[in-house]
Order: sequence, then structure tokens, then C-alpha cells
Amino acid sequence: MPNFPPISVALRLHARRRGVRTYGPECHYNGPMDPYNIRVAFIGCGGFAGRHGRHMSEISEVRVVGLCDVSEVSLASFCDRVGGLDDVPRYDDHQKLLDQVRPDAVVICTPHTLHCQHIVSSLEAGAHVLCQKPMVCTRAD
Repeated sequence: MPNFPPISVALRLHARRRGVRTYGPECHYNGPMDPYNIRVAFIGCGGFAGRHGRHMSEISEVRVVGLCDVSEVSLASFCDRVGGLDDVPRYDDHQKLLDQVRPDAVVICTPHTLHCQHIVSSLEAGAHVLCQKPMVCTRAD
């Protein structure tokens, strides 16, 4: 079995549908000009998000295209931990990020009570979602 990089199954399947190998020494993008294929945005940049960001930055087919957090301190800390994100647009409203950036996938690292809202909005925007547990906090969600 190949040694897969730290990328979700949904992202890997998305990449394969677009002609990108996601494992092995010959990993490369074989599409048009853009050398990146999977456009990932982060909703919530504090805590564990930095680890996800570092893992995503190690995958050649992934490009971080947007960051969202209500805290400027969290955004700055995330950018310091991950590196190379100086030109990435930053938002304090997740819906603006989804509407303007239109990412292929979203990593959600917000407080648990906001997961459901962010997951639903991201899926409605057509993005794949990677979210830590719990997905919801109440039965109604």
C-alpha cells in the first residue's frame, strides 16, 4: 500500500478526478498552467489549524487560497506557523470567503458550536469539508 500524504480521502478523490496523482515519487499536476490543483481554504485559524496548515503546505497539489478567523491574532499566528501565506486573502466572515474565493475544499477548525453552520455553508458552496469532531452539538443540528 502506498504511503499517502496527510490529505483527506475526499481531497484525494477530488484530485484523482482532475488527473492528479496524490502519492508516489511521480506526484505531479498534469493539467493546464496552474501547477496547483486543490484550492483549500481554512475557516478558523487557531489551535489545531496550524497542524492542518503545515500538512497541507507539504502537499504539492494543494494551495491555500483563503483564511477566515474573527481574530487577527489567530490569523497572524497561523501564517507564522505555516509560512508562505503572505498573499493569501484573509476574511472575518466565512460566507464572504466561500463566495469570493470559491475553494475546492475547506478545513474547519472553529469552536464546536459553529461546526454545523460552517459545514453546511461550505457544502452548499460546493466545497469538500474536513472538520474535526464533533460535526454537530445538538440533535436539532
